[in-house]
Amino acid sequence: MPEQSYSEAYNRLFIGENLRKLRIAHQLSTTEVGKIIGKSRQGYTNYENGSREISIKDLLILSGFYNVSIDIIVANPYSTKNDHT
Repeated sequence: MPEQSYSEAYNRLFIGENLRKLRIAHQLSTTEVGKIIGKSRQGYTNYENGSREISIKDLLILSGFYNVSIDIIVANPYSTKNDHT
């Protein structure tokens, strides 16, 4: 199995951080979000902590649920560039 690149690892962490922020903003538990995408609490938590790559299907479901574009979910949450205005 090839070693993952730093950019792949960072991308998963960025996505996880964005998912966590969205979940907290909507006052949901990891169990509740897991149910929305048909996963267990641990299955969803793996997305938030970056230990598993999120599927396109789950990205689409969550972007629709949160009413945000996929770009918001996959963006660098620490970027000083403001592309969302």
